[in-house]
Amino acid sequence: MHNDTKINPMPANIIGIMSGSSLDGLDFALCHIEETSDSIKWEIKDALTIPYSDQWYELLSSASGLSGFDLMQLDAYYGDLIGERTKELINTRGWNADYISSHGHTVFHEPTLGFTTQIGNGAHISFHTG
Repeated sequence: MHNDTKINPMPANIIGIMSGSSLDGLDFALCHIEETSDSIKWEIKDALTIPYSDQWYELLSSASGLSGFDLMQLDAYYGDLIGERTKELINTRGWNADYISSHGHTVFHEPTLGFTTQIGNGAHISFHTG
């Protein structure tokens, strides 16, 4: 089925979240993206890094050695952290977002073996941010 109906593109504000292997903290960016018929325009409206506590640094740096059960527990716990920090930014910095996108924190990255694993449970993020 082919549909020639044109959809009127709408601009969107998106909160992007990630954590790098440096373990320096959670990185946040509020971005505005707008698609026109011939281009995509984007702008970073605000960005910051919230440093990890010593406890979070230890938890994340040791995640690859956890049992499957403990890793899934950390995935949920870390999703709560991401959601709570995101909600704080929405409230304190006045961020207004249509979408929230989180890369999470990479625990395993083995592309030659065909897998990568990130933690930071999206359902937990959604619970805190609504």
